Amino acid sequence: MSPLPHPHALQAGPRVFIRAPRLDDCEEWLALNRASRRLYRGRAAPTLRLDQFAVWVQRCTDPDFEGFFVCRREDGAIVGSASLSQVFRGNFRSCYLGYQGGAPFAGRGYMTEGVGLVLRHAFAALRLHRVEANVQPDNAASIALVRRLGFVREGYSRRYLKIGGRWRDHERWAILEEDWRAARRAARRPPRMQRPTGGGEDMPTSNANATWEGGLREGKGSFEGESGKVGGSYTVATRFGGERGGTNPEELLAAAEASCFSMALAAGLERNGTPPERVHTEAACTVEKQGEGFAITGMRLRVRARVPGVDDATFQQLARDTKDAQKGCPVSRALAGVPIEVEATLE
Repeated sequence: MSPLPHPHALQAGPRVFIRAPRLDDCEEWLALNRASRRLYRGRAAPTLRLDQFAVWVQRCTDPDFEGFFVCRREDGAIVGSASLSQVFRGNFRSCYLGYQGGAPFAGRGYMTEGVGLVLRHAFAALRLHRVEANVQPDNAASIALVRRLGFVREGYSRRYLKIGGRWRDHERWAILEEDWRAARRAARRPPRMQRPTGGGEDMPTSNANATWEGGLREGKGSFEGESGKVGGSYTVATRFGGERGGTNPEELLAAAEASCFSMALAAGLERNGTPPERVHTEAACTVEKQGEGFAITGMRLRVRARVPGVDDATFQQLARDTKDAQKGCPVSRALAGVPIEVEATLE
C-alpha cells in the first residue's frame, strides 16, 4: 500500500484519502458548502455557519459517530464528507452511512472512492457487520454510487427524513461485511478482455479501441469497434465546441442508449402480449462544464412506437419500466448516475 498522503489520514486510495475534520477546516468547508447549495437543494442540509461546524466536529468525538472529510491526494483539498452514525457494537455491529460531495468536484469519481475508503474503515478498522445508506429515489447519482460499491436495495421508507422542511421518501440500501470482502476479491481479479468461446452462461464481450495523438487542444483521436462497423474521429472542438465533421463519445452513448432502449421496450411490449410493429428512439446526451472538468448531466429520449392493441397507460408504464435502473435496458443501468428523461408517444 502506498504511504499515507497526510499525517492524519485514516485510509487512502489512488486519488483521495479520508481524515477526521478539525476546527481549522471551517473556512474551506463552509466555502465548499456555499458553492454547492444548488446541488444540495432538497438532498442535504449543509453546514453554513461556524457554530454549526463546531457542533459537528465535537460530535465526531462521540463513541457512536465518526465523521470524515474526503480529500484529494494531490493537494489535500476537501472534496466532500461522509459519516457513520448510530454505530452499534455488540451483536448488532451496524451503522448508518451519510455522505455529500461538493459541486466543484462532482462527476469525477472522488466520492465513490472516498465512500469506499469509509467502508474499508467501517469493516476493517471498526469491525462492523452491516452499513446502511438511505437514498432519495430520484437521486440517480447517489443510487449509482451505492450500487457501484456493492450495496443491495432492501426496501422503501415513506416520509423517512425531513429535509428542507419536507418529509421525503428514501430507498434503503445496505452492504454486509461479507458482501464488501467478496467485492474486493472480485475487483482484484484481472478483467477478461477476450470474447468467450465456450458454452454455459457466458455472454459476449464487446471490444473497441481508441487512440489520441498530440496535446489536448490541437490533438485528435480516433476509435474503432471490433466489428469494424463502428468508428470515427474526434477532437476537442467536435466534442465540446459543437464543430461538425467528427463524432464524440457522447454521440456513441446516445446511439447505444437509443438502440438498447428501443430493443428493451420492444421486449417488454412483447411480454405484455402486444408486440410492436415499430419502436423508434431519438436520444440526446448532454455534456456540461462542471468545476474544472466536464460531466454528462442528462440523457433525453423521444420514443415513438406503433403498437397494435396496447392502451396508452400500459405503454407509458412499460416505457417507465424500461428506463428504470432496476428493470431497464443494460445501457440505462450502466448510466444509472445520469438523469434519463423519456417522452413516449404511441403513433
